Amino acid sequence: MLLYEVLFNKKSRNYCEGELYLWPLVSDVKMAFAAIKDCDIEELENILTIAAEFHSNVEYSEEYNEDREKLEKVLNFLESFKRRFSEAVDKSILNTPKQMASAIAGNIINLITQDDQLGFEESVVILHSLRPIVDRLASESESEIESESESESEIEIERLMNNIYFTGLSICERYNTYGINFVIIISSNYKWSIDQFIRGCNSHLNKIIYRGLSSILRSKTEIRKLDNNLKKDLKRAYKALTKKGCEFSLIERYRASRL
Repeated sequence: MLLYEVLFNKKSRNYCEGELYLWPLVSDVKMAFAAIKDCDIEELENILTIAAEFHSNVEYSEEYNEDREKLEKVLNFLESFKRRFSEAVDKSILNTPKQMASAIAGNIINLITQDDQLGFEESVVILHSLRPIVDRLASESESEIESESESESEIEIERLMNNIYFTGLSICERYNTYGINFVIIISSNYKWSIDQFIRGCNSHLNKIIYRGLSSILRSKTEIRKLDNNLKKDLKRAYKALTKKGCEFSLIERYRASRL
């Protein structure tokens, strides 16, 4: 099953199967992600404790062993993050919710790049779980009175979203894996879209995005997996790269025009 759909896409068959055959493991991961979204480290610790003490001996169908292992790796990663964050970060200097949110998201991103135990899909869903933090920070920033500190806040939020895009693309390159997960990585978030990010990309990042686009556009099967919003994001990335001089094959250009 596609781990992203198991955890985030309520309309998908994989989401329903996860609820039926991988409970309470799926529930534990979703609640842990909700705690991350709320920047509530104490709640995250409670969820991880319950998962370890009461749910670790639950048996699942062998048919879902691969999915179980992925979900367990996510929980292990979050346990590692919680421990490191509690030990290394002085919470007394995080005086505002924005500072706490930025510290949590930044530490998770750094840990993803260092963790050798995570697989490709696990990295993608953990990174995706940070997007609600960016949404909330951006929404709160817009409601503030205009000031120099607000401008600094917007710069910090944009930097965080760019780091999410950058880390996601680095994950694709590390595992040499693209497909639908690549499109999930480059999908729009709040007022950010991948074409804005591409405008500031260096040639190395352009090549990663090009490989991802090409892998999708060459495959009718991969294109069929995309919903309309993901198709729009794919087309945004395609147009942004063509404006930078990247050339695609005839079949890739044709399929991009049909998105």
